[in-house]
Amino acid sequence: MQNGVECYCSREYGRHGSVPMDECNVKCPRCFMDDADNRALNYSATFNSSVTLLSCAIKCMEKGYFFAGIQSGDKCYCGYDVNRYRQVADEECDVPCIGDSEVMCGGHLRNSVYKTHQDQIIL
Repeated sequence: MQNGVECYCSREYGRHGSVPMDECNVKCPRCFMDDADNRALNYSATFNSSVTLLSCAIKCMEKGYFFAGIQSGDKCYCGYDVNRYRQVADEECDVPCIGDSEVMCGGHLRNSVYKTHQDQIIL
């Protein structure tokens, strides 16, 4: 939250852009390792259009999952536990989202992970 009216998620000003105030329950993502043979977040959500952080988080929340993760810029995964694999440096999640190139959405076998709640999304 900045100036009481601008909501950002980044260690650098403006890196991820602002979001509307009604979506400003923002917590920055954390980057976690994954394994292609044994996914940390085991539900794969599909989309008809380009995935964004918000669309992935909403899909996971609607399905009742506690966590949403985006990998390689366009793959959305959902799950109940994110701690199967260790957290890594945020810089390892360095692939831009296909649906929003200003935002980083995971990397190769790296998930940008967000916590969802039944009544709200914490990005």
